[in-house]
Amino acid sequence: MLCRRLAFIMCFAWSVLVSPAALWAQDKKEAKPDEPAPAEKPTEPKKAPKGKDLVIKGTLTGLVQEVSHLVPLKKDQAYEVNITSHGFFTEIRVDDGKAKKPFLLIAGTKIFKSPGEGIFRFLVSSPGGSSGQYEITVRPTTLTEAKAGEILTVAEGGITIDGMLAKDDPLDKVRKKICKTYDVQLIGGKTYIIDLVSKQFDAFLRLEDIEGKRLAQDDDSGGGTNARIRFKAPEDGTYRIYATTFNTGTGAFLLKVREE
Repeated sequence: MLCRRLAFIMCFAWSVLVSPAALWAQDKKEAKPDEPAPAEKPTEPKKAPKGKDLVIKGTLTGLVQEVSHLVPLKKDQAYEVNITSHGFFTEIRVDDGKAKKPFLLIAGTKIFKSPGEGIFRFLVSSPGGSSGQYEITVRPTTLTEAKAGEILTVAEGGITIDGMLAKDDPLDKVRKKICKTYDVQLIGGKTYIIDLVSKQFDAFLRLEDIEGKRLAQDDDSGGGTNARIRFKAPEDGTYRIYATTFNTGTGAFLLKVREE
């Protein structure tokens, strides 16, 4: 009888001492550290309809903070890529799916030449961890090299000039601000959109005919501090574009001219 009592007491004491430790170990084993939100797996490569821009729409959520899109690019082809989102900031990191680091970071609009031929990965995220819908536009474009005294022609796809406004550029004779000038051949009766886009200075556009008559000017119609002129050419001829600044800023810019 005494032996039975002693055995019962020992079993009870063992359960009191061991069980909490065992439970703690079990809880520790089952507990998992907080894991970052997974990236959404890329889908099949996107293809643009013939003759049209490639438009990609997506959504960032609290659970999916990075979305991957596969985009085919051609070697040495220039592309204009734009990402828009309402109410929050987004950016795109571009890589070839193999590189450890992206070769390009896009926030807003950027023009670049593809370094190779194949399928590239566009990784969309919000640095602030925000969520919402976004839209990416990928547009093949042609970078125009404007030589001094050359008259540019607005062909299909328009003109895109990747330029730089420097402090030693000549002054606009009207506004007395540094400027770059470009002569373009326009067709009478057609309407053209002229955009001057820069993240480094407050863009300002002026347009004259070849005789120096002032035809149009604009400061911020292109959104933000970008300038835009919508102009219907009264007749065939050469027109002069002044890409300049509202104040005293300098830096890189894109000048685009296209038919409406």
